[in-house]
Amino acid sequence: MRTTVPRVAFARRYDEALGDMIREGVIALPPRSEGCVYHQYAITSPMRDHVQRRLTEAGIGTDVHYPLPCTGNPLSMAAKLLVTTSRQKRIS
Repeated sequence: MRTTVPRVAFARRYDEALGDMIREGVIALPPRSEGCVYHQYAITSPMRDHVQRRLTEAGIGTDVHYPLPCTGNPLSMAAKLLVTTSRQKRIS
């Protein structure tokens, strides 16, 4: 609980600071849920690289949570093939 209060306060500050970008449709926030602890402050944007660059220039650390879609990740595809192959032997 002690770590949650500052995180919520930071999230509110981000909401306020990014308000114009949100209203202009440059970024979008995920729906908020009751009791959110803001382990991450996740945003989406059709201009992700531009927004990330601007935030970095402003001294705000960013990261891309899923740089590759799961379906395009070679390890994900290999795992699916292993599961498919193992199940194929049990399906008539």
